[in-house]
Amino acid sequence: MTRASFKFLLAFVPAAGFAVMFCGVSAGAQQQQGSERPLSFGVGLGVAAKPGGSIGSLGLGTLELGTPWRNTDVRLDAAFMNWPGRFSGGRVTSLTSNLVYSHPVGIFAPYLLGGIGGYAEQGVGTAFGVNAGVGIKASVRRLRPFVELREHVWSADRTRRATPLTLGLAF
Repeated sequence: MTRASFKFLLAFVPAAGFAVMFCGVSAGAQQQQGSERPLSFGVGLGVAAKPGGSIGSLGLGTLELGTPWRNTDVRLDAAFMNWPGRFSGGRVTSLTSNLVYSHPVGIFAPYLLGGIGGYAEQGVGTAFGVNAGVGIKASVRRLRPFVELREHVWSADRTRRATPLTLGLAF
């Protein structure tokens, strides 16, 4: 993926997510109470941008727990980000707890998520951090493919951060 196409995705995905989220909603979706499933697992792969234009790889594992609150779930994520190279190299492992608010529109459900967690960076140590993002998931039989874009920050001066774009599958 070129730097230009990655920048396009960074601009397009959030805009598309917000546009779909605030479009009309079918009556059936408005009457939904709580979550569709009490528990789901997911995996994802993607790319992660680091300050300075470095792009690396990402692996994600998720555990989503339904709540009694309408369209709101709790999601626990474990992510591994790796940037190759002598000058931009490094690895970051994170464990985060997130709130996910989705807005079903037919088979699609755009969502906002944000949370807190711990980040372990190679050669630096561990730190507390925050993350927020947008995504969209679809319901196709028992599978739920998703795409999301997030920003992770684990230092007060915002120098320790990453922006991953993830394609995944929840079941």
